[in-house]
Amino acid sequence: MYMWPKEIQQIIAEVLHAKNPIFCLEKFKNYEPAKKITFLLFDGNQTTNFRHIIHDYSLSKYSIVNLGNYANTAIITTSMLLDKKNISAIKTAYSVNIDSNIASMLPRILKSKPIDPDFFNFLIYIKENDLDLNISPYLLEDSLNSSGMKNEARAYECLLSFFSFSNLSLQQLYSLPCSPDIIAYNHADDAWSQMKYSRFYEKNDEKRVRSIYCFLLKVYIIEFCSKKSPRNKLIELVDFINTTLGIYLESGLLLAYWYFEKSYNCVSDFFQKIQPGAKDKLKKIEGMAWDLFHLWDIPTEMSVQSHKYNTIILQAFATHDDALAQIAKLNPIIRIAFYEQEVQIKYKLSLSNFLHNDPIIDSIIDNQEQRECLCDTVNLIELSNQLEHEFLNTIK
Repeated sequence: MYMWPKEIQQIIAEVLHAKNPIFCLEKFKNYEPAKKITFLLFDGNQTTNFRHIIHDYSLSKYSIVNLGNYANTAIITTSMLLDKKNISAIKTAYSVNIDSNIASMLPRILKSKPIDPDFFNFLIYIKENDLDLNISPYLLEDSLNSSGMKNEARAYECLLSFFSFSNLSLQQLYSLPCSPDIIAYNHADDAWSQMKYSRFYEKNDEKRVRSIYCFLLKVYIIEFCSKKSPRNKLIELVDFINTTLGIYLESGLLLAYWYFEKSYNCVSDFFQKIQPGAKDKLKKIEGMAWDLFHLWDIPTEMSVQSHKYNTIILQAFATHDDALAQIAKLNPIIRIAFYEQEVQIKYKLSLSNFLHNDPIIDSIIDNQEQRECLCDTVNLIELSNQLEHEFLNTIK
């Protein structure tokens, strides 16, 4: 988004925050570059045909979470406004990204051992509703995180079971275990090659998750070593973002504020995974960074996939982490703008909803250019190493 033309940034900002987004976009319908922008609105009063393709599931910590009220989805572009009488049909699709904790359970379908009933019911629901699953979160996480792919046989088995399950009928699901066919092996081999390539050649270039990891380390450093008020803790965190990290994580700041304030049980449960006496603390924080990345990256994937297939693709998230699922529901997306396969998002809540006319908000706005410069130069590997050292010394 930093690289978008200023005019595009302005149009998107105005429409995302407008009381009447359609009327707002009307002002720009004759501006040629605006044709490349697609807006998805989830906050209207109408229920649209999208309600027929979406799903919401929750049983015994197994969840399928939509990141907004997809049943209300409305699409607007300047092309639609220019020729309202000749609007062609829009292709739509719905897919479910599965978390690594779900992917790691799938090999059970290849075994003769009984499957946990709640997990089996989750699999039945997927087949009964013919849901399209996406294993990309697992592919990214296990190939790029610091401890991934250590058990290569186990990692390959996860891939093989996923592609076997993808081709499984509901009747076959009731006749487990299943035997992978040649198609499943071919797909698993291709995905495995992709993971190995990422592991060897792209691991040190990954910046998005590492920035969240640095952010979480700083959150814990502030929480464990400071007796300041929640607001003053937030001031320290914002200063770190403005002067050191250089990456503005809007949802992350709100999440940290709720953690400092102890506002919501699900947020506390999510952060309670790390305690001073806990084992493998850095590994767990890295896992939390990946969890948040999967949630926050879904809109970008929606934009990329929608552009690639010329289809509006809504994506949900399936997880066995109840705290993460509740966090996703806590602050839903209400509007999205797609442009050049990137995305800008408006969530229902932001810090400004809780800190009215607060200098903290001014600090975030005033330091945007400074953050953008930092974003281009910050060495996240060095920064994460420094923060790890500080974090481990803090909680001795």
